[in-house]
Amino acid sequence: MVIGLDYHLKLVNQAVQADYVANGVASDLLCCYQISHHRDTPCEGDAHVCPLRKVRETLLPVSVEHVHIRESGEQRFVDITASPWFGEDGTLIGIIESAHDITERKQAEERICRESARAEALARVAARLNAQLDLDAVLNAVCEETVRALNVPAASLNLYDERRKCLYLAAGNGLPPAYRERHRSAPRALYDAYAQRSGPIIVIPDAQRVPDLPDAELYAALDIRTIVVASMLREGQLVGSLNIFTFGKVRHLTDDELALLKGFADQAAQAITNARLFAASQQRAAEMTALRETALDLVSHLETKPLLETIIRRATDLLGGTGGVIYQWEEPAQQLRCTISHALSRDYTNVTLKPGEGMAGRVYQTGQPLVVNDYAHWEGRAAHLRDIPSRAVICAPILWQGQVIGTINVNDESGARAFDDRDVRLLSLFANQAATAIENARLYAAVQQELAEREQAEEKLGATVTELEQHNREITLLNEMGDLLQTCRTVEEASAVVAQFAQKLFPKQSGALCLIAASRNLVEAIATWGAAPPQERVFTPDDCWALRRGQTHRVTDPHSGLLCRHVSQSFGSAQD
Repeated sequence: MVIGLDYHLKLVNQAVQADYVANGVASDLLCCYQISHHRDTPCEGDAHVCPLRKVRETLLPVSVEHVHIRESGEQRFVDITASPWFGEDGTLIGIIESAHDITERKQAEERICRESARAEALARVAARLNAQLDLDAVLNAVCEETVRALNVPAASLNLYDERRKCLYLAAGNGLPPAYRERHRSAPRALYDAYAQRSGPIIVIPDAQRVPDLPDAELYAALDIRTIVVASMLREGQLVGSLNIFTFGKVRHLTDDELALLKGFADQAAQAITNARLFAASQQRAAEMTALRETALDLVSHLETKPLLETIIRRATDLLGGTGGVIYQWEEPAQQLRCTISHALSRDYTNVTLKPGEGMAGRVYQTGQPLVVNDYAHWEGRAAHLRDIPSRAVICAPILWQGQVIGTINVNDESGARAFDDRDVRLLSLFANQAATAIENARLYAAVQQELAEREQAEEKLGATVTELEQHNREITLLNEMGDLLQTCRTVEEASAVVAQFAQKLFPKQSGALCLIAASRNLVEAIATWGAAPPQERVFTPDDCWALRRGQTHRVTDPHSGLLCRHVSQSFGSAQD
């Protein structure tokens, strides 16, 4: 379009007439800023530099970017080129302005920026989580990073409890104390109902408008408004959920923000799984250590009572109970007698039970372990033990040659412990050691065999821990390399980064990073590492079996395998 010095339109083409001028309105009665910006004054400021004013100052063509508003109200990004329009006497009488729609380019740029920011946030979180193996540290890190990346006031992480079939609050950031005190665990069935309707991301735009939500009274009291819940899944199994909250006002999250939250949830599921595996390996190591120490005591001592006291103490500590007892079978009296009572509020020494009476009597009768996590309401309590303060009790039979010769019990009087199958397995191991102590005549042979088995278990455990540490080291190096590669501006910089980290990732191997030349007829090694790098620095693509076949070419034995011509025999075992 052609614009005069008074900003009035002198001439417009059909595109401008169709998109920016209302039907029936003469364009020469309008000013440029009226049709393109729907305003009453000329453009000003850095956001919308006036091309006419710029041309008047310089008498030279100028290029600027504007956001124009069409007659329909639609906003479009445009690249404007304005050239001076001189009269016959050489004086400036206006400008000739052309505008190119760059909306799609600008949207693509914005999309790239958003995706880059999301990738950067995910990489930062991955690096932080990969450096953590403690479960509590992982949970807190996830909540902190979620609050930071999504700029929300609070986040929480719920874990799924398979035994209780519910999701419970495990960590939070920005949540008031009242939330932690009053929050109730969500049943799995309720969570599944929401997930089936909404998918892996559950969005509640305004919790105040959904009165039938679980914890609705708590949400109302704390003025919690928007809630978004992202499922944490690992190999199709529910690990928990990552949740964000707003207080006092509703917030609409974009698709990019929801995708970022889901990415955090996926990373959290993997990190939690890794932390649990590490904790399990640590727990297993503690178990093996306690069992091995007990076995060593069995070898070095012949007195039964001190050994049984040691066994019940270690079993109680390892299972997280508050105390425990050991009953032994008295054949002449046909009864069980408590011979060891450890760290309980009441001394049960010499208490007797008949077969089938109480937990110990029932375990003696069935020969099977028994767990009661609500002892006060268990109908099988012995009449003279109904007032014991224990909340949860686990009992395992002490077996010798298929015969029950006693029982070992671990009690929890605090109400903070619930026993499970893992505890049954562990307590059964201690029961086996108690049987060995009671049957002292066969002590030596039994302990020697058990020591050998435990040493083998410790070796396997050590290998597992070493492998996990190596895996975490490799992940950390790969994350560091990825961060550096993203900032490289030249091939030389990138090749130097690859060479540096390849040496760390493959410390006992040699290799090279080769790049095909632009001519496609030569391949050059631009980076090498190791003590014996390839001798051929430049070769043709035909010299490389991997390039010719379009897939990895591996040679495990250079004397019998098919070596590439660019790899010499002295290079040893090679892989392209």
